[in-house]
This record gives sequence, structure tokens and C-alpha cells, in this order.
Amino acid sequence: MRVEYRVLGPLEVLLDGAPVGVPAGRCRVLLATLLLRANEFVPLHEIVERMRDGSPPSAGRAALHMVVTRLRQALGAANCVHTGAGGYAAVVEPGQLDLLRFRELVRAGDFASATGLWLGPALANVSSEALHRDAVPDLVEEHLTALERRIDADLAQGVAAELVPELRTLSTQHPLREVFWAQLMLALHRSGQQADALAAFREVVAVLDEQLGVTPGPRLREA
Repeated sequence: MRVEYRVLGPLEVLLDGAPVGVPAGRCRVLLATLLLRANEFVPLHEIVERMRDGSPPSAGRAALHMVVTRLRQALGAANCVHTGAGGYAAVVEPGQLDLLRFRELVRAGDFASATGLWLGPALANVSSEALHRDAVPDLVEEHLTALERRIDADLAQGVAAELVPELRTLSTQHPLREVFWAQLMLALHRSGQQADALAAFREVVAVLDEQLGVTPGPRLREA
């Protein structure tokens, strides 16, 4: 039996390659909360607070136990939810959870394989304002940092023109992230588009001044 858990995109559970239905709502919030801290017991009060997500206190411990039961039933043979002293944990092997594989690949310096594990916005199908406010931004930062390092590696290997479309998209989506702009300028320059490289610099200077009131940092100035 092979079980996979995915959080780097929509929340998914696969059993021998077939999707396992995870009920929407609190079941997904609970599973996502535990998987983001895999193999660590999360205290009940933290889970209850996450489950409430601004709703009335009715979503207390009794309601949590009901959600846990429902989630375990839905997961069946793919259940990973364990009960501990004062909390719950998702107990998984490193190869079962994409987030753990991603971090392992980043530590190994294999940024191409690491970023390839992302299938879209993290936990895109989990409705939880608290989760997307408090937990997802850290995942996004890990992803963007890995992307920066993967692109640096590509540039170091002489890749240039092929990176331009991706870097234009990234600099548009993350206009205050100077590394993507510096990488875009370098990729444009190396592909013979010096005028476009200078235009990109003027554009990011204007963005930084308008939104933050700052001038470009060292890497952008060097570029």
C-alpha cells in the first residue's frame, strides 16, 4: 500500500495512486494543519483555534473530536492522524508528504526537482482564512526562495532566453522581489535584449519608489 499526501497545491491524499476523498470544510482544515507540522503533536488549543477561524466558540474540543472521527473514516487505510497527550499529529514517512520531500531536495541543492513538486498555490482547496494568513505565507516564501536559487543555477549554466517568459511572470506576480528583476535583467542581456534589460531596471526602480519609497538594493544595482 502506497500513501501520498500533498499540500504544495491542492490538498490531496492518494492511496496506491487513486485519490482519497477528504471532506471539505473542517476536515480539510484539520488535515492541512497537521500535515504542515508533520510528525509533531499539535496541542488541542491550537487546533481548536485554527478550526474556529473566527466562528463562534461552538467549534470547541467536542466538535474537534467529531471532526477527527469523520476525517479518519474518510481517509480509511490512508489515515495518518494519531492521538497524543493533549493533541493530534499526522504521522508520515518523508517520502509520503510532498512538503518533506521538497525540503529534503532543497537541503540537497536539487532546486529543480524541489520546485517541480509544486502543483499550484499551497492548499488552494482548503477554506481557512487563518491557515492562509498564518501558515501559507511561510510556504510561499520557501517556494520563492527555491525558485530564485533554481534560476540562479540555470543562469550559471548559461540558460538565458528560455528563462525570460518565466521571469517576466514572476516579476509581475512579485513586483517587490528584487532578485527576480535582477535575474530578468541578466537573462535579457545575455539573450541580446539590452534595451529590454534597461527598461526592466527602470520599471522596478519606479515600482520600488512608488510602493516602498526605497531605491534598488545591491544586487539590482550591480545588474
